[in-house]
Amino acid sequence: MHDGRIRVLLFDRDEPHRSALRALLERRGHEVVSVSSLDRLLDHVRLGRSPVLLLELDLETDVPLLLGTIRSIDRQIAILCFCSRPSIDGALVAMRNGAFDYLEKPVDAEELGLALREAARSQGLALETLDEVTVRTAERLRARRQELGLTLRQVAARSGLSTSTVSSAERGTAAITVRTLHQLALGLQTPASSLLPEDPGAPMARFDQRLVAIEQSMNRSARQRRGMASRVLGVQ
Repeated sequence: MHDGRIRVLLFDRDEPHRSALRALLERRGHEVVSVSSLDRLLDHVRLGRSPVLLLELDLETDVPLLLGTIRSIDRQIAILCFCSRPSIDGALVAMRNGAFDYLEKPVDAEELGLALREAARSQGLALETLDEVTVRTAERLRARRQELGLTLRQVAARSGLSTSTVSSAERGTAAITVRTLHQLALGLQTPASSLLPEDPGAPMARFDQRLVAIEQSMNRSARQRRGMASRVLGVQ
């Protein structure tokens, strides 16, 4: 899916990765300004021409200071951070200091597309209109993943789903089944009902009822399996 044309400011000290990332963004129709020094980065932030910043973080980066400086210049810019050694602590520090998302380097094309799409939506840039309930559910999925500091691939592995399925659910570009939502909830360690809108309306209320029924069925099956195992062990 085309992400829509976005003007992106890219900061990356790693020339090969910066060039590859710029080429990827330009193939998708985005306008890219790439820089490799902090002085040039801040100069371009001051120009205020790019609503989205892709920002490399390394082990020597003072994240609160850097993000604070950028925010003091442009409070509206959406900052997507990426790091070659991502960690939950690093993600939390970045998010608490104004980052919109936190990605792993080398940046995965699918994750980048999702992050840009959400960043564009946060900036009010033109994107196709999606069903409100789908969007709200997708936002909750993404917020929970970010809260845990997980990548799309990590959520997919924990949920037993493909990365593309997780990505589609977070983008809100495909109908999500009850079982898929249940699996995502397991991977995100949260009740599936918490991923649904608080005021979903009748269609989603029925969806929620089906979800509860399936969860109850799965819980009964798990109890039955444990009971059978106990009986077998007891006999032995």
